[in-house]
Amino acid sequence: MVHESESTVPTEIKRPFINLLSDLFGTNRNVLLLLTLVIVVGTVLRLAGIEWALPDAYHPFSTFHPDETVNMAVAKSINLGRGHLDIKYYNYGALYFYLVSFAMAAGKAYHFVPPVASGSGLAGSAAHNSALFLCGRLVTAAMGVLTIPVIFAAGRIAYGNRAGLIAAVLTAITPLWVVHSQFLTVDVPATFFVSCALLAAVMMVENNSTAVLLFAAVSTGFAAATKYNLGMVGIAPIYVIAVHHRSSNLVRKFGVYLFATVAAFVVGCPGAVLHTHEFWFGVPGNAQSGLRYELFVHSREGHGLLFVNTGPGWWYHLVVSLPWALGIPLEIAGLGAVAFTLARRNRYDRILLLTLIVTFLLTSLSAVRFARYMIPIFPPLALICGTLFQVSWGKRAVITGIVTAVCLGLTTTYTLSLLKLMRTVPAQERAARYIQTHIPKGKAIAFAETPWFFSPSLVPAFGAVDPQVRSSLSVQESTSYVLRIPLQPWSRSVLMPPPAIVALSNFETMHPLRLNQKRPLRFIHALAGVPLKTFGPGKVWGAPPIGSIIPDDVLYIMPTITLYKTGG
Repeated sequence: MVHESESTVPTEIKRPFINLLSDLFGTNRNVLLLLTLVIVVGTVLRLAGIEWALPDAYHPFSTFHPDETVNMAVAKSINLGRGHLDIKYYNYGALYFYLVSFAMAAGKAYHFVPPVASGSGLAGSAAHNSALFLCGRLVTAAMGVLTIPVIFAAGRIAYGNRAGLIAAVLTAITPLWVVHSQFLTVDVPATFFVSCALLAAVMMVENNSTAVLLFAAVSTGFAAATKYNLGMVGIAPIYVIAVHHRSSNLVRKFGVYLFATVAAFVVGCPGAVLHTHEFWFGVPGNAQSGLRYELFVHSREGHGLLFVNTGPGWWYHLVVSLPWALGIPLEIAGLGAVAFTLARRNRYDRILLLTLIVTFLLTSLSAVRFARYMIPIFPPLALICGTLFQVSWGKRAVITGIVTAVCLGLTTTYTLSLLKLMRTVPAQERAARYIQTHIPKGKAIAFAETPWFFSPSLVPAFGAVDPQVRSSLSVQESTSYVLRIPLQPWSRSVLMPPPAIVALSNFETMHPLRLNQKRPLRFIHALAGVPLKTFGPGKVWGAPPIGSIIPDDVLYIMPTITLYKTGG
């Protein structure tokens, strides 16, 4: 609840920590029933598209999300039972991969993951790999669902039941949060720990117990052990200690907090002390691995053409990432809520605003600007929106209710549209089926770049991470068609003599054309053909107007592939 006095030091609470559950969730039966309903809705949404692009006959070894393939390889390299904890690939912390490895081991033990039967060929591999990916995705989904009651508890303590419920609803339905809760990736699991650290910080305002302090420290350490930069959430508990515990033993509290945070990080990512060189500098021979590369090189150099000439990071996230991540109505509501809390600034507002603003600005400093990098700001944003929507504006309370309902309704519509895409056959498979049905065997099929997850899934090698492997194996594996893969991207040599078709994805064309690059423009001009068939997502209700940029981590589920007929 909101308390007006901000000068008193919180008192030590001697009760066992588990007895604080009634403080977190209350005893109001109606509120608990509503929270349960919200959790059920959030669970259904996070399972609705969880089978998207799982390995099948068209792509038996990978999905159409490139990070999942890398993350799966990392998780498979772990053997918790035998004490093999070195993940080698330390671009992220190890904690999430340990959880995925445990889930895969449980899946095998309980026959959820079928073995690859001798002689089963690609079909057996696809079923096995599909189950493994699904184990990892279920870990992500579970942590996404668990975030809902955590956010409710933080909102209830800070602002009351109604604000907590609204924040929980937003957690359950926010578009990008829901979509990325169904991938084998680190962002949503790391955000769960961010939410726990925020909850702990809110509790610490009036609770001086060591148990809550340790809860804050472990949550911060685990957030960093999942995704390094999210250790910045530690600013919230540190702020509370400095401001609200100022007449307590600050040196002891800071010491306990920092020691426990570091200890939790090492527990979640023991490679930091057991494999120090690989942790900092990566695997020998792979210059794009290790903490140093991920935090200090990748963030400075960018990610190919994706974010070139896109302006300041904060502006890019405001006009590109957040409209696609939240939907325009929720982004407007979020900006309004931030302005409202900046004007009010009570003790809880300051904690949330500090966390949101620091996370947003530090993330915006990176030259790599994926929309999913905004997911960690969603917990404080949901809580801030909860306090705005729950305000009764006197005679305008009805208007407030209508605006809240409309915003939630439009946001849910957008989320459902994205989930519908995840439940349809991906464009890569539809394009492959069309080619196999309508293009005679033995014909030439040309590509502008080395085929990857964004290309028609004609051969399994298209899913490999290494481009040299994709290029060499794809030609070897293709027995039905002559695949023309350029040695250099956008080489027009693949167009002579004219192939039967040329396959292009908007993953390939979006940024080169936006930047008016000469080679891609000449390649497309040299096609001298008309589009034979286009495979796209169709109408996405609630999506922002299609501009020059669609975030890649939204485009994964809604690519467009165009087949050009050249007469070969």
